[in-house]
Amino acid sequence: MATPVKKAAPKVVAPKVTPAKVATPAVVERVEKIVHMAVSDLIVHKTNKGMFEPMEDSTFEALVADIKLRGVRTPIIITPEKEIVQGAERFRACKKAKVQTVPVIVRKYTNKADLVADIIRDNTLRRTLKRSDIAKLGKIVEDAVKEQGEVATPGRPKTVDVKVTPKQATATGAKYIPTQDKTAVAKAAKATGVSPSQYKNIKKAMSGPVSIAALVDQKKLPLTIGTAVSGLSKGARMQSEKLAVVHSLDMNALKVALEALIKSEKFNPDTVYKTSLGCIERLLTSVDDLDQVWDKLKKADRVNYVKRLRAALNKINLMKDRTKVEDEATATK
Repeated sequence: MATPVKKAAPKVVAPKVTPAKVATPAVVERVEKIVHMAVSDLIVHKTNKGMFEPMEDSTFEALVADIKLRGVRTPIIITPEKEIVQGAERFRACKKAKVQTVPVIVRKYTNKADLVADIIRDNTLRRTLKRSDIAKLGKIVEDAVKEQGEVATPGRPKTVDVKVTPKQATATGAKYIPTQDKTAVAKAAKATGVSPSQYKNIKKAMSGPVSIAALVDQKKLPLTIGTAVSGLSKGARMQSEKLAVVHSLDMNALKVALEALIKSEKFNPDTVYKTSLGCIERLLTSVDDLDQVWDKLKKADRVNYVKRLRAALNKINLMKDRTKVEDEATATK
């Protein structure tokens, strides 16, 4: 009797699982070609002229000697019109060293603000800027940004119904773009190598009383004091100038005197009253936008919004009543 042949169990082939391809983010690099051009074909960009003081003689002569020995190792940045944006001192040294050609990078600029920022950034890397320099150079960048108009962040709309802060935009779902002033300050701060808040404080301090600004610029007085003094009333600013003369030989005494002046002015009833009037004026000028803001608010936020409005209106009414009583008292005299 034939022995039955056992059939082998069919092989179970596991299906091939193709691993999902993970999309690698594209890396965008700024690749710029280096070419050589004749020194005689290049000129310094008009914006670059007079913006910075020339190098000191000893430093410049050392640069000339280095170029004679090793050549120009860092390419000069130029526009398509062969105007030098970065490397004006290297260009000047090349002419003195009688170098015929130099490595250059031709860079296209879509707006003046980026061009100015590049000029300033290149020079600030090699110099120690004073606070007055930061304020002056930052203003050049700000003016260039404002000339080209308001710039929106990429991917965001250029127009909005209501101008809100980023925090309000997150809470209400409203669209937000940086205002022209914020864009200008950010670019100015980046070009001069400081933070936006530090740049704004430096700008305030340098716009204050001349003698106080000079002492802050020389770092004999703290930046915080210079910023605070610049926001004082006209009379207090004049008083700060007098204090600077009286305590010209003792910076610690001047610092103490200015701190006392700032404190007394901060709690001056007249100053508080004027500040309140300014806040009320800003509130009244924005009344037309209140209905638009209301539509953007969530139900929970509307209660808080109403409370704040009522508090503001109560203060306005109290000030009106106070003014009416004062006027009647004056009329009866």
